[in-house]
Amino acid sequence: MKSTVRIAKLGGMLLTGVMALAVALGGLLLAPTTPAYADTGTPPASNSGARIDERLARLYEREHNWLKVQADNLGRANEMVAKAQARIDELKSQGKDTVALEAALATIKEQIAAAQAAHDQAASILAKPAGFDDSGKVTDRVQARQTVRDAGESLRDAQLALKEARLDLLKTVRDWRKANRK
Repeated sequence: MKSTVRIAKLGGMLLTGVMALAVALGGLLLAPTTPAYADTGTPPASNSGARIDERLARLYEREHNWLKVQADNLGRANEMVAKAQARIDELKSQGKDTVALEAALATIKEQIAAAQAAHDQAASILAKPAGFDDSGKVTDRVQARQTVRDAGESLRDAQLALKEARLDLLKTVRDWRKANRK
């Protein structure tokens, strides 16, 4: 008895599914099949040029902010060099071998000088930006794009030089301490 009820339920569900499928297929077969044509009128105006100009203006502003932060980083790097030189002089007066530290400090000074040169290049690019007006609005998209690209490249070069100087100093101090442990 139970199996016949189950079979009846299953049959009813199957029949309902087949009917739903037939209705769906019938609707597809009876639907009109006329081709659709695009409107030949003028296309809507693209707003992508304005978005590009806004993005370039934001990048220009971001690079100005980066320039300020990097100027602070260069100041701290120069302070670090002065402290390192004072420490080397102190160690020298104690009779310690500081040749490796002095050589590393000379290399670090060169790296900081390279970072300063790249930073100054970025500052000069951003001081007289081609393609931007005095308020930072884009006047010539091609020139503005090149300005942002050149300034960003100089800022990245300066950042990389500072990072290398910092890592070199840390490695040199670590190696020197390891070699001069009591």
